Amino acid sequence: MRVLDLFSGIGGFSLGLERAGMETVAFCEYDEKCRQVLTKHWPDVPQYNDVRTLTGEQLEQDGITVDIICGGFPCQDISVAGERAGIQEGTRSGLWSHCARLLGEVRPEFAIFENVTNLLNGERGDWFKRVLWDISQVGYDAEWHCIPASEFGAHHHRDRIWITAYPKCAGRERLIAHYWLSGGAETPHTISSDGVTASRLRLDIDSKCLRAEHGVPVKPYRYRLKQCGNAVYPPITEMIGRAIMESSK
Repeated sequence: MRVLDLFSGIGGFSLGLERAGMETVAFCEYDEKCRQVLTKHWPDVPQYNDVRTLTGEQLEQDGITVDIICGGFPCQDISVAGERAGIQEGTRSGLWSHCARLLGEVRPEFAIFENVTNLLNGERGDWFKRVLWDISQVGYDAEWHCIPASEFGAHHHRDRIWITAYPKCAGRERLIAHYWLSGGAETPHTISSDGVTASRLRLDIDSKCLRAEHGVPVKPYRYRLKQCGNAVYPPITEMIGRAIMESSK
């Protein structure tokens, strides 16, 4: 399956999906330093630099066929650590509207979107209702799950909401939950039959070792840490990617 990676950052989304057997065919990333990282690791994949100007027509003209759109759209105006300005037009998080627009223009088989869990709660749930409404308006159903990175072996919690969308009447309801609970996902915890976590893995590890393990210098550069901090956690996108691949057999 061919992936269009929006808000690509340093490629965390694509790394996980490619481990699941998919292929990234285009990136869209505004930050120049992030694009340099993408060029180093995916030198042959075309890049676009502005989601606001990218269109389905342009992708078609460039010969790019897309089966999956993915993206972790900006969280600055959604996070409890930010100003919580919401996802209306004019905010950074309001760039969500271009995810929905491209979903309608490209019409992929699937879409995967990620953000902070406060998306569920902001303005008494109105932010999340807006996201679901936008997805529905272009003819897609959606399921969502709050999955912390710690459930997949990370040494920090990092709880995020993951939204998986597919065309209405596709018969793919509870796609991720079914794959996870059926044992398809290899995670460092056990899950009971009702989906409640029965046990968790917790590791104590020196922060310097963790940085070295992930290729970040012990004496870190600020921008490198920012890039890593903004990246999605690849093992989760790999699990979602495998669930999608399994459902498409």
